[in-house]
Amino acid sequence: MSKQLQSIYAVFCVILGFFHFSWANTSHLNLPDFKATDYHILFQMLSNSHSHQIEARYLYDDNDQKAHLILGSYGDPDYNYAAVPEAFKQISVLDSSVSFGRKISYENQLDRTFNLGLFNPYFTTDYLQYTPQGLLGLHTETSTDKLKLGLNYYPLFLPNQGAVIKEENGKIVGPTPWIVQTPKSFISNGERRNIHYNLEDNDYSEVVNKSGYTVYLKAEPTTSPVRFQTAYSYSPINEIVLSRNIEADLDLNSLVNVYPVVRYSEKVNSDIVFKHENMHGFVSYMLDRPQNKLESNNRTVQFLSNIEGVGVGFGVQLYNTSLEVSYARFTGGKIIDIDSDGQENDFTLGRQRLLFQEPFKIRAQTEIMLIKRKPFTMEFQWTYDQTQSGSLLSYKAHHEIIKSLFITIGFDLLGVDEVTSKNENSFLAQHQSDDRWTGGLQYVF
Repeated sequence: MSKQLQSIYAVFCVILGFFHFSWANTSHLNLPDFKATDYHILFQMLSNSHSHQIEARYLYDDNDQKAHLILGSYGDPDYNYAAVPEAFKQISVLDSSVSFGRKISYENQLDRTFNLGLFNPYFTTDYLQYTPQGLLGLHTETSTDKLKLGLNYYPLFLPNQGAVIKEENGKIVGPTPWIVQTPKSFISNGERRNIHYNLEDNDYSEVVNKSGYTVYLKAEPTTSPVRFQTAYSYSPINEIVLSRNIEADLDLNSLVNVYPVVRYSEKVNSDIVFKHENMHGFVSYMLDRPQNKLESNNRTVQFLSNIEGVGVGFGVQLYNTSLEVSYARFTGGKIIDIDSDGQENDFTLGRQRLLFQEPFKIRAQTEIMLIKRKPFTMEFQWTYDQTQSGSLLSYKAHHEIIKSLFITIGFDLLGVDEVTSKNENSFLAQHQSDDRWTGGLQYVF
């Protein structure tokens, strides 16, 4: 879809939202709110122009313990998936607390708003809708009237969970087009070689058995609408780094053996957040500094450059109307492949760590009418990326047709102004032909 049409539609949605609007906290899809001291089981059947999907979610939360489980399938045993975004038990004594398990104990505003997966890992099946996930280990926090000091230790590593994939006949395939696009051929000695991939059956305990830690400080004066937080973390990079070697045959085909490896990074971030009556906002900073190293055995490995970002966000609620606007600018994030001798390799499995580099985002949700005394809600999100000269527009409509049974319809539109040598490998350019509609039923127990 052209950027001009997306822009017109986005402005129309903003204007419409100011007439009658209510805000809800959503996760993955436009779901009913999960309330504390309660549990919910959500079952949903989703269908879109590319695939069909069944998913169940369980959430239990009573403040001192929480469990969130996701199970889903695309109707093929190879495309089943599972995730546990959070599962922990907390023990509190006076002004201190200790939690055991997977928990989101600290969130950077840039990481959460733009789904970076740099500080906290994420779960997604399509790189359009995300569920944040916690870090697994021991979470401790002690507080005074104005300050909170946290120290977390993670003995095990659980990375980002992206779209499900498999290797089939030498190709990387998935149930939807929302997978990382890998090269299908490359030029060697003036000859074009076809590529066949082999996802090595590795011992994934070598990936999981990696530790890390986080130290954070939060200043939260009770009489001030402004709070400050900052954190330092030394832990594995949430996105798995790929190593590979290539075997060639006499037919000019190449077999690319792909191996997952873990690299560490230093993560530094700070936020200034304010909340006063009907307004809230943030100013945020993040730095991710990977520690790259060469592979042996003639393997080529990805080298990741630093990511540094700054951003701002603002939200307001007037009567029944809410609106959130945010902007960020990121530098770095380039991926290059380096041979075991330290030389750069022209062939690469990925070029950029970020989906968006200069995003401007508008997010809103509106209740536009009542049908049989049940609200018909509409949610939209529009993201324009200056670097890619393109945008992503997502829309959902949601209605409770009978008690606890909800129907959801929507669409996602992607596009760039023009595909050029500058943006041809970008996320929006690669997927601009993958516009989709979605529909589903959700039942909450």
